[in-house]
Amino acid sequence: MNLDPKTFSLCRGFRWLGMLVGSFVFLVCFQGLGFSQGLTPSWPGGSKRSGNESLKTATKYYNTGEVPRARINKKVLGCLLPLSGKYESIGRRALKGIIAASEVLTSSNGMEVIVMDYGENEAVLKKSLRDMVLRDRVSVVIGPFLSSSVREVNGTIKDLRVPTVVFPLSEREFLGNPNLIKFGYSLQKQARVMAQFAAGDLHTNTFAVLYPSTRPGEIMKDAFTGAVKLLGGSIGYVNSHDGFIWNFSRELAWLKAVRPGAIFIPDGARSSAELIMKLKREKEFEETVFLGPNTWNSTTFARGIGKNITGIYFTDYFFPGSVRWVDFVNIYKEAFGDEPGFLEYQVFEAVTIIMEALRSSGVRKSDEIIERILRKGTGSFYDISNDHEDGITISPNPYILSLKRGEITALYPYSTQFGTTTSYFPGVR
Repeated sequence: MNLDPKTFSLCRGFRWLGMLVGSFVFLVCFQGLGFSQGLTPSWPGGSKRSGNESLKTATKYYNTGEVPRARINKKVLGCLLPLSGKYESIGRRALKGIIAASEVLTSSNGMEVIVMDYGENEAVLKKSLRDMVLRDRVSVVIGPFLSSSVREVNGTIKDLRVPTVVFPLSEREFLGNPNLIKFGYSLQKQARVMAQFAAGDLHTNTFAVLYPSTRPGEIMKDAFTGAVKLLGGSIGYVNSHDGFIWNFSRELAWLKAVRPGAIFIPDGARSSAELIMKLKREKEFEETVFLGPNTWNSTTFARGIGKNITGIYFTDYFFPGSVRWVDFVNIYKEAFGDEPGFLEYQVFEAVTIIMEALRSSGVRKSDEIIERILRKGTGSFYDISNDHEDGITISPNPYILSLKRGEITALYPYSTQFGTTTSYFPGVR
């Protein structure tokens, strides 16, 4: 997701750091499931090649300077990724997610995907974006991913009126641009969902918050405390994670005096697990519920908690047993022979939505693409809303997750309508 370098250094293991990127100048095209004739022949007979072959072909043409001819009556998806430099590994992972989505949409013949490595030079980034739109005639752009880079080209995106997919951390990022398509499970929404679940389903009314002194930690702390108050609950204790540990004995006494029914810890997997285990050693917190964000959806967190601790709840839009995740893992492993991560999955889901819109008959212009995406509306997996002057928001519907004997399990998909506490459709994918 979109983060600045300073935020990256402060976030202390937050999973959403995986979306950081930045780097140089690169071009390669896919046609359907093969590459355009301008660079290398399409796959013979329409047969599939492995994802690794596609990746090798992409990197083979790095910085060759070859430019495909102008597209006429073609649907072109542009992607701004770092395939060299400091964040090269991130760019390659994102590219794998794009290739995996192309593998699934086998009927997307005639569709091209252009990938440009935009570099840390903001002038190069702007030129790459303009080249994509004016020369290569892309219909939609995926990226850039770095927050500072998105802010740098936000005006250019608006001038070019090109639908552009970004992955913001916060609901309040990148406002004032109707051309943006914002994909992700925002920090604020995660905090609201956990407050809603605890107050409505667990019937908890007294809360504490222990948050890291980082921008994501501050955002989630504010969103959680605001949601609790709206739901009629009370916040008995709020402190930074660092402040609590620094004065542990004194702050622990204050926390014991409050006796919260639930403690919200919007931190990374390892540090959250360590703090929970330290508090669970105190008899006053043996029955306390602990609430967290999607960073807890990891084997690192599960191992840190172990098999004997109960009352742990967190949220995400997938988990190891969810059908969409399992399907994606199978597709990815068949293509690349290794295990995917969250970044690859997020890019895969976003690109799949865009490609499905692009391959619709008669859809080519920006307003037609936006209309097609909005037509999907709110369904079993996505909540799609039009914020008009601030663009489109695509937010996957969340699960409430827990640990059962050390394994991550889902209680159920959860209602995203703020103010309600009804779980819905246990069979939803």
